Amino acid sequence: VAAAAAVLIEARADSGGRIGILSVNRPGVVFTAHAATRMSAPVVPLNWRQTAPEIAWQLRDAGITVLAVDEERAAVARAACATLPVTMVPIAELERPTPHDSGPTELPRIELEREATVIYTSGTSGRPKGARITNGNLWFSAIASALHLGHHLDDVWLAAMPLFHVGGLVILFRGVIGSVPVVLHERFDPEAVLAAIDDGVTLLSVVPAMLQRLLDARGDAPWPPHLRCVLLGGSAAPPRLVEECVRRGIP
Repeated sequence: VAAAAAVLIEARADSGGRIGILSVNRPGVVFTAHAATRMSAPVVPLNWRQTAPEIAWQLRDAGITVLAVDEERAAVARAACATLPVTMVPIAELERPTPHDSGPTELPRIELEREATVIYTSGTSGRPKGARITNGNLWFSAIASALHLGHHLDDVWLAAMPLFHVGGLVILFRGVIGSVPVVLHERFDPEAVLAAIDDGVTLLSVVPAMLQRLLDARGDAPWPPHLRCVLLGGSAAPPRLVEECVRRGIP
C-alpha cells in the first residue's frame, strides 16, 4: 500500500481530484483503495463494463485526475481520457512493492467526516448518480456488521462481487478494520466460490442471482458447517430463494 501510494502521489502531482479505478478484482485494486485512504484522497471504482463515453462522463462528473487501469481496459480508458486532464496508471505498477517506499512512519489521522469513496448507482432512471461515502460510513458499517453478524477469530470473508459495487468494496474495509482475512476472486464463478467455501471461507456476500447460481451448482451436496453467514443484498430476495436456503440449512 505504501508503494502504491508513492506511485499515485507522483501521478497526482498537485492536481488534487479523486483517484479512479477501472479494473476487475485484483490485488492492485485493493492496494489502490487503501493507498487512497493513506493519501486522504477519495477513490472512485468505476464499472468496467461501461463504454468509453460513459466512463468519460463519470471521470468528469467525479473530478477524477488519476485513473488506475488494468491491461484489458487500457484501450477504452485511453478513449475515455482523450480530452480530459487525467493521468492513467497501469494497475500492474501498483502491485510492485519497492524496497525504498516504506512510507511515512506516522500515518495520517483518518478523519471520519472526510469523503472516502464515491460509488455510482446503476443509473436505471437516467445517468448514474455518485453516492459520496465517508470514512465514518465505512467505519460504522464495519462495526455494525461485526455487532450484527459476530466477530470470530477464524473468520474469512470471500469477495467475489465486483469491487466497484459497494457490497464488494466494503469487504476490503471490514477486513482491515476487523482484522479479517479477505479471499479475493477476480470474477464470480460458482464453482470457484464453492471451492473457497469448502476451503475455509466463513462469510460470503452475494446478490440474489449469485446465490441462485450457487444453489444450482451445489445441488444436493451439503454445505460445510464452518460457513456461518451468507450476506444477501443488492435487491429484494425472492421468498422462494430464501425458503430454499432455509431448507438446505444455509445461514
